[in-house]
Amino acid sequence: MNEYTILLYLLTRTKQGNSNDKFEIIGASEEELCDSLHFTGKFTKIQLHELMDQFSKSISIFNLQLKQNPFNFRWYLTQSSEIEEFFSSNPFSGKPRIAATLCTVLSLCMTNNGKIDINSVRKIRNKKDIRKDLQELEKLNFINMEKKSNLISINPYLGYFMDIEGFLNILENEIRKKNIENVDE
Repeated sequence: MNEYTILLYLLTRTKQGNSNDKFEIIGASEEELCDSLHFTGKFTKIQLHELMDQFSKSISIFNLQLKQNPFNFRWYLTQSSEIEEFFSSNPFSGKPRIAATLCTVLSLCMTNNGKIDINSVRKIRNKKDIRKDLQELEKLNFINMEKKSNLISINPYLGYFMDIEGFLNILENEIRKKNIENVDE
């Protein structure tokens, strides 16, 4: 097998999800990639990243991208955003409250070391009951809920589904806009 074949196999690995018709992306960690490619020595990670850069350039003509999940740091292969938008359906279509709840959970988790209390989400969303929203997000594998402690955390699966970097850029731009508006007043 050549190196690209090994990368393609490892970066596209999936497993059967909770429901029988759904597959979850697994991808591969840097250690798994290095082990499978038999990269050893002092410059292992440099060698891996050079190979991945070359691989990424060669697959771009097929509208494929190499990405790293920011929640579990596993590398995976995905379609370019244009292709994804064309083929995938939006789980939030007609459900803006679910998207708003996820946005709130994501923002709070990123600013509070990864776990938050349900009450903090309820308070920011200004809703009496958000459990249905949270249950739907958990069903989509975007969040994990600990029933006993009422704590919520982000499920690493969300990193495969959502462009976290793009989300953070939008969030940062909105904060800057608000700060500029407040200065102008």
